[in-house]
Amino acid sequence: MYRLVISKLLNLEYRIFKKEKSEFINSYLRLRLKKYPFWAHGHLLLAQESYLNNDLQLAYGSAHAVMKLTKEESYLKLAKHVLARCYLGSGAEKRAIPLFEELLAKDPSNTFMKEDLAAAYYACEEPAKCREILESIEYDKLTQAGKSVLLSLQRQEGEGQTFH
Repeated sequence: MYRLVISKLLNLEYRIFKKEKSEFINSYLRLRLKKYPFWAHGHLLLAQESYLNNDLQLAYGSAHAVMKLTKEESYLKLAKHVLARCYLGSGAEKRAIPLFEELLAKDPSNTFMKEDLAAAYYACEEPAKCREILESIEYDKLTQAGKSVLLSLQRQEGEGQTFH
């Protein structure tokens, strides 16, 4: 009961702090997590914030902490997404693919996740898989990066170029 009440108070405090002092949010989260290491949502927030700030090592560690601390599916899904993106961003694309595929199996219409999976295949030099995934997304729903990669792959195929 104590952990639940503390977690709810920390979530409220985080929302208030984020509005007022967003540039200090990582420091705030680290400070709170030292005192309350059981706060799974705090670890998830730190994983997401750290990923956005390109601190992949901290994001990776925080995502793993979430996976150890909770069984809540929504937290686990987000933590696995951060973890897969950390793999993708650190050159371990082959480790990202199974995580993206697992997440897509549970949410097959998630276009952002599909694009992330396509990016992993692209980085693994599997252009056919990348193109297949990107073509499965409505063109208007692709990000600019997704559109650029798709057009590039289509041009390469049309010109008979090999993938580099």
